[in-house]
Amino acid sequence: MCYKIIVLVSVILRLQLPLIIKKYMKEAAKSTKMPAKQGPVVVNRWAYGLFVLVSVYFFVKGDLGSAVSNFGIALVFDPFDQSVTSSKRPMYQRIWMIVHLLALFIAFGFLISGK
Repeated sequence: MCYKIIVLVSVILRLQLPLIIKKYMKEAAKSTKMPAKQGPVVVNRWAYGLFVLVSVYFFVKGDLGSAVSNFGIALVFDPFDQSVTSSKRPMYQRIWMIVHLLALFIAFGFLISGK
């Protein structure tokens, strides 16, 4: 049952995310508290976190293929400000993304090797 719920949430997010971003951007543009460019950063952080949690869930359940694919999809949603180029980002942000990518490659290697 939990597996079906996780898959349903994942599919809904993949289909509805552009609509959610547009709605959030309109609300953010109307608000004076938050500049409009911060909208995608907040949405990306939530999506990144959700896909990482889904990948952890699949890893715990023993489905390494789904765990690796969701962990890779999480990289699409850069949780940091995308208007800043990679070379100008703080060191901890660069290290975070490199470690995530290395963990993905290692997990993909285990998946391919069948261990």
